Amino acid sequence: MKKIILFMIALLSNILINTVTVDAQVIVKIRPETPRVVARPAMRGRGMVWIEPEWYWNKHQRAYAWREGRWMKPRHHAEWVPGHWIEAHEGYNWTPGYWGRRR
Repeated sequence: MKKIILFMIALLSNILINTVTVDAQVIVKIRPETPRVVARPAMRGRGMVWIEPEWYWNKHQRAYAWREGRWMKPRHHAEWVPGHWIEAHEGYNWTPGYWGRRR
């Protein structure tokens, strides 16, 4: 019985260790073109911040996908830093937008 319990613990530990997700950088040779320009909808509430449309990595499709702009409530003492393409060794890498410390 002890051997079975130890085997199960070892098996579960191995599964947990090997299922850790890693955010790898995805490099593309040619940056995707920005889709059409869409009018900004009316603000949904006071104090909201407009987040411009941007690319994001869709891990299910294994491709960059376009996320429409949206209104968001800002985080406390933070400002939105827009996403941008960075030139990499063999192409371009997308850095998504994020809430950064207000300067």
